[in-house]
Amino acid sequence: MDAIWKKPQIEEQNIQAYNKALGKLWCVFGFFFILLGTPFLLGEEQNSPLFIISTIGVILEVIILMAVYTIKIERKYRKK
Repeated sequence: MDAIWKKPQIEEQNIQAYNKALGKLWCVFGFFFILLGTPFLLGEEQNSPLFIISTIGVILEVIILMAVYTIKIERKYRKK
């Protein structure tokens, strides 16, 4: 049962390039996360459609983050 919760270990071919790719991924994620969070900081009305757009946008952003990591980064840098 313990194996379900363990993250699989990935042995990278080029550790510096892998770290650089992850850094870019997290920087882009952070930029859009802040951008989507600005309606919450501006003090708009709670019933504003911007809150719904922000919430759905963050959900989609996380899904895209997982897809980019799995499809591009993990596949490119995993040892074959």
